Amino acid sequence: MFKNLFTLSKNLNRPRCSFATLQSKLNPLSVLDNCSKDVSFSGKGSSILDQFSGYKRIGPSALTQYSQYISDGLNHLDKADPQAAHQLFQKAYKLSTKLFGDQSKNTAICLTYIAQAHKLDENIGRSLECYDKALRITSQEPNFCPTLNSDIFYNMSIVYQSQGEMSRALENGRKSLNLMEEYAPEDDQRISLILQSLGKTYLIMGDLVEAKTFLEKALQVLLRDEAKNAVELCLLYEKIGKLMEKKGKIHEAIRYKTKALEINSQTQIKGEESTLFAQYLHLAALYEKVEKYQESFAFLEKAFDLVGKDKKSKEKIHKGPLLVRMGQMLLKMGEVDRAIESVQEGIRLLEAENLGETGMARKARRILDKAYGLKGKHKKSAAAPIEEQSTSRFVMESRIVNNIEEAERLRQMGYEKMKKYDVSAAQNCFVKALQGFSLINGSDCKECQELKRILGNLQFCI
Repeated sequence: MFKNLFTLSKNLNRPRCSFATLQSKLNPLSVLDNCSKDVSFSGKGSSILDQFSGYKRIGPSALTQYSQYISDGLNHLDKADPQAAHQLFQKAYKLSTKLFGDQSKNTAICLTYIAQAHKLDENIGRSLECYDKALRITSQEPNFCPTLNSDIFYNMSIVYQSQGEMSRALENGRKSLNLMEEYAPEDDQRISLILQSLGKTYLIMGDLVEAKTFLEKALQVLLRDEAKNAVELCLLYEKIGKLMEKKGKIHEAIRYKTKALEINSQTQIKGEESTLFAQYLHLAALYEKVEKYQESFAFLEKAFDLVGKDKKSKEKIHKGPLLVRMGQMLLKMGEVDRAIESVQEGIRLLEAENLGETGMARKARRILDKAYGLKGKHKKSAAAPIEEQSTSRFVMESRIVNNIEEAERLRQMGYEKMKKYDVSAAQNCFVKALQGFSLINGSDCKECQELKRILGNLQFCI
């Protein structure tokens, strides 16, 4: 269940591929096509092949091999295998210097791919060196490769952003935006990507006003062709909704997330409902915050109806926790009998799955006690003794974690607790692991970023 809950936020926070990557994925030979597109901006010929006098002598086989190296390298990037990608891009780079020369645009493109592989391999210094080298090639004459220059500035801004150098991230992001706005069509999706990146930078800096300004500009670009940009629109509405929630503007957050849901409902592939499931849960949580319990309950019901329909999800989604949340919402709506019935069924399903002593089960029993109290029956459950057991069970984790092995053990234990729906225990483990990794590796380490993201998403499960 939790893996599915995180699917949407992972999508929203995933690293964006470069513009050249987006283009070359359409066709392995489009790396060459890109040359003619950019050259046409400056009025310097129709194709790079027209300018290359040795093309007929070399023949198409070398060009095919060149594009194959690029295509295979991109596939390895998609598979998060930067070392294999780097080897293929290096081969493409060497071949490019022979085919086009070491100062050609295609050689610069190879360098941007090598830079991406270095970044994925967390070799930030080498990544920036490759981008700088590519930029020196493309900047030899005015408007030589305007959109490729924009691509390089964009990717450099992403690298600086990941390193916390926000002033440099903004500087390179604005250079990228200026070039793209000058040379690309107004509805080019790449303009939206740059605006979103600038918005994210301001969001990290804590400037929520500027962040919203850039995200809304990005939205206007995508709205020029809603059908074509449906997927990106859905993700962007989610981003702005998340920003509004962070600002405490819950009604605005609901408005944007509802638009995202409308698009996702129309484009959702049957059998892959995990993203839709997460959206229902997020909206249910938002409506609960503004005390619109009927609307919250309605979205929980929709999420419940999706259980078991996601054929591609490897993570089993249990009905028990959803029935408990639905019972909690019914109790807030004043429907005590239905609340008791829902929570009792949730507890029964949790116990059937050997989850009867998890944090969710304890929460369910507390809700049931409250419901019985409101009904006047004052029926007791076993919640209190279990709470005491839970407290003693994690006493040993209250100490400071000061070695990497212990931090890693706690992180893995957190994942195990998540699988058993023991949210409180999972949080306990993740918090201790985060403290340990922060103490040993620094708060900006990869493990800390991952744990912060997970803890942020766990708020929707409580």
